[in-house]
Amino acid sequence: MINTKVRHPVSERSSTPYYRNWNENASSNLAGVATFGKIMTINTHHTKFYGDVAVSAVLYDLTKRGYYVFMPLWEHVPYALIVDTGEVCYRIQIKRRADGQIPKHTSWSDKNGPHIKQIQKTDFDFFAIVSADDKIAYCPSEMMGKKISFYIPNSYCEFNYWEDFRDFRLEIPNKRKNTSVRRSTSRRPQRHKIVWPSNDEMRRLVWNHPLGEIGSRLGVSDVAVKKYCDRFEIDRPPFAYWRKRKVDVA
Repeated sequence: MINTKVRHPVSERSSTPYYRNWNENASSNLAGVATFGKIMTINTHHTKFYGDVAVSAVLYDLTKRGYYVFMPLWEHVPYALIVDTGEVCYRIQIKRRADGQIPKHTSWSDKNGPHIKQIQKTDFDFFAIVSADDKIAYCPSEMMGKKISFYIPNSYCEFNYWEDFRDFRLEIPNKRKNTSVRRSTSRRPQRHKIVWPSNDEMRRLVWNHPLGEIGSRLGVSDVAVKKYCDRFEIDRPPFAYWRKRKVDVA
């Protein structure tokens, strides 16, 4: 005979409902949740963490700008995303670089040790370079090995500014110059050419004058005179020669 009696949601051993037991042990339950949350904390010092942050930043940026974004099913493809602009699809490789350096190599490690592989320009179409403060520059793959500046340098030199690489353009924009910085017109002073005496003349000088005095005449240091003598095998006075000679003269 089948028992059709519905069991009441109350413990047979106790007249206290289950929900009341949970409320009484709420403090211990919350402590367990806190402990579980502490165990599941992400390791923010891991390299993979920064890569995931960069991918999330690029996904947010492209989606916010209205692009259709697709991710490959496999991890062993040379690009991270595919972006549909409405006219053409581009393959995007994402790199987080605080210094803005566009890499030329990719590296990974497995049970056989570390590996380094040269990046091929045909593997994808654009780099997405993400800065430490989540600024993103979309650079053509032809620019690998070059550098993107996420700030305006305090110099007159040319630089690739990240704001010029916000759109998907295969042609590389012209470099910028910080015109607010005055270009230095001073030239590096020319080094004067040293006219060394002949070897016979140098042998006579080193035994009649100290090396420092000879160097002052030639416009060099005594160390330079010493190296010149060693190079051409010119004998020099021994250590403390001039001090002993001065004492003998006195």
